Amino acid sequence: MDSSAAIPNFSITQFTAANSFTNYTNLTIKLTADPKPRNVIIFVSNNRNVNNTPSGYLLSYVVPIAAQQQIATLQVLPTDLNAAGILYPDEAYYAAYSYVVNDASVYEDEATGKNVYNAVSNPIIDSAAIP
Repeated sequence: MDSSAAIPNFSITQFTAANSFTNYTNLTIKLTADPKPRNVIIFVSNNRNVNNTPSGYLLSYVVPIAAQQQIATLQVLPTDLNAAGILYPDEAYYAAYSYVVNDASVYEDEATGKNVYNAVSNPIIDSAAIP
């Protein structure tokens, strides 16, 4: 098997989505330490079955993780959610996956124009109301 398409061997240990007192949702990702740079990808949907398939998400974010980094955060603006079709009072569902930097298994789905990520970890899912 091509190691560039391998399932990542680092883990997301905790993932939370929480509304801030300002106008965004704060995502916090905790990971095991790893000597190599890596990525976390966050898929967002208005459906609790959010996942990494083209029909399973409306919006995605890639969070680069430096070597040995164990905590990362991302702020999601309601304007991003609204532009993707996730509107108040819907709940936004977030799925966090780890994947390898420069993963060769990522490709674009021709029907949707969205990327498909095959070599990802099991997700951690959380939700938050739209601010």
